[in-house]
Amino acid sequence: MRGVLSLLVLVFQSAVGLYGQGLSNSTNHTLGYSLGFVQAKEENLVPKVHSGAMHSLTYSMEMMNDVYHCLEFQLGYGSLSTAIDQDAGSMNAQLMLGYSCNFKMYERNTLTYCLGPKISYTSSLSEYQTWDEAHAYWGTSLSLGASSVVFVELESNQSLVMHLDLSLLGFSARPDQHRLYSNEHWTFSNIMTIMNRDYRFGVWNNTFQLKASAEYRTPVAGSSTLVLFSSLYYSRLKADAGNPLREIISRIGIGVGL
Repeated sequence: MRGVLSLLVLVFQSAVGLYGQGLSNSTNHTLGYSLGFVQAKEENLVPKVHSGAMHSLTYSMEMMNDVYHCLEFQLGYGSLSTAIDQDAGSMNAQLMLGYSCNFKMYERNTLTYCLGPKISYTSSLSEYQTWDEAHAYWGTSLSLGASSVVFVELESNQSLVMHLDLSLLGFSARPDQHRLYSNEHWTFSNIMTIMNRDYRFGVWNNTFQLKASAEYRTPVAGSSTLVLFSSLYYSRLKADAGNPLREIISRIGIGVGL
């Protein structure tokens, strides 16, 4: 985990150093909260869809000139259930980190379109008390893909920002399909260790992630910005001969740009 964070920070600093002339004047920081709905299907355990609400905290840093840089962080937690175990209290925690470096491909009047590469780290951790009280279940990936951004300038300094990110290859870590050994020790260091070991490289059939989002931004007091946003995320992670983890997460949220 520490290595992944260091890698993303290093990539971000290198890109800013390469393209960052004059970018510091257009740096935006946004803090936000979102309420989401999760649907997760852990096929290594049971072919049933677990669903429920998720609360997430988000942070993003943008730098825009001829090149658009975006560093993202998202941390979420929710309680999941199926139609037959609604009181079981299965839990799901999500961590998402990403950095994109998008180049201006089109700019005319009030519309700007940018396209470029994106590197992402995503981690989903679940515990299913009804089906398996002993083990943790996870899907972790370090992936590379394409990112596109559309900026539309509206009246009164308002704007609409739309993102579409697609990851088709990367390294994924999943639990073994059959685990007969004792339960995991639920300490932070141990869980982070087991979720980030035995990575396997795969392309779209093993590592596929799609995220689409839209933001409406409008000025508020001073130089601050009110941000209203929504997003849809789909992920399919598979490693070796095991079964995949599939997730769909839809979110709506509010944030403040500084």
